[in-house]
Amino acid sequence: MSDNNDAPFETVNVSHEEFRAGLPHGRFRVIINPALAPKYVQHRLWIKLLLLPVLGIGVALGISGYLWAGLALVLIGVLIPRIIRKRAPELLLHLATRTRIFIVKQSSTRSSKCGQGHRPYHKHRAGSVGLLTGS
Repeated sequence: MSDNNDAPFETVNVSHEEFRAGLPHGRFRVIINPALAPKYVQHRLWIKLLLLPVLGIGVALGISGYLWAGLALVLIGVLIPRIIRKRAPELLLHLATRTRIFIVKQSSTRSSKCGQGHRPYHKHRAGSVGLLTGS
């Protein structure tokens, strides 16, 4: 008996609505690059921007005498990015079903950056690599 996972796959262009409807039924096989997913998810969710004040308030509380409250906020500020990094592929798939995210096949001759100083999720001209966001 042959396994469908061993069969070659082809890249298809589908609308976001078709993707959302077909994914729960197993019509699509989604491959997520585990090296690019954490960077994209952290950027998309503004993790660094949101956690800097949490860390600052935690340190301020610890210094001002509220040690346990400050320690709790610092632990939240340290652990949340690690949890997000670990679960980034799952979160990216969740984001893909909620908003339009275009995934572009990465060329083997190019690195994860396009050579123009852009990040992998930045939208470029044709032949780009990495993750792209759409409206």
